Amino acid sequence: MTIQLPLRKAGFDSALAVTSDHPAFHEGLSAGTEVLTADGALPIEFLSPGDRVITRSGMKVLRGVDTPAPKRFVLGFDGDEVIYADGLQVSARTGQPYLH
Repeated sequence: MTIQLPLRKAGFDSALAVTSDHPAFHEGLSAGTEVLTADGALPIEFLSPGDRVITRSGMKVLRGVDTPAPKRFVLGFDGDEVIYADGLQVSARTGQPYLH
């Protein structure tokens, strides 16, 4: 991914190109996030398919764990779920807080 930053405001006539091998990825939960499970609060990186996770709609079986970016985790269930992570209600897919 390449981002062009115009430098005209700083008095330059060109642009600065910033290149990265990793796309900007903000979805998912970061490593170390503690997720409430049937066995207690566990770091997200310790979860695996088949684990029972406490969700807003009750206990659900975790179907998959995706790692779309370094140290980012997306939990897969049969449908969209709101989980309890680090004491907050968050989307299992995006990691964003659940706003009722």
